[in-house]
Amino acid sequence: MLYKFYEICQKIKNEGLYVNYINISEFMYYLGFKHKQYAGYNQHDTQEFCRLLLEDFSRDLNRVKDIEIYKEIKYSKPESKISCEYESTEYFKKRENSFIYDLFYSTIIFKFTCLCQYETYSFQNIMDIHLLLPKDNKVIVLERLLSEYF
Repeated sequence: MLYKFYEICQKIKNEGLYVNYINISEFMYYLGFKHKQYAGYNQHDTQEFCRLLLEDFSRDLNRVKDIEIYKEIKYSKPESKISCEYESTEYFKKRENSFIYDLFYSTIIFKFTCLCQYETYSFQNIMDIHLLLPKDNKVIVLERLLSEYF
């Protein structure tokens, strides 16, 4: 798929800005073959498509050749969240490490506190954040949406 996408980009580059038509049927065939939900001509969410495409490209361009089996890292009473985040990121990079990861991934730290004040941390690598847009408000402030998310 990465190569087919590259061919499309090269065609756009070679034909200039005023290209009228580019045949992407081969790319769509490979996409539908690999991801059954994209077979055919149904309409899909662009955010999901972009994430799927970037994940595929990241796997294709992965610098890690021998991927170790996934294990859950447990954190309790860490020295700092930063050291835990660093350890989590380094572990993730042992499994997936590409320039797609470098450009698009980020980490969210979740802190869980039990009633007994026991704390644990969880780290999630993300490419996007789902912000809920209000239906009744015409003025949308990004800071407010981010504040509500976090």
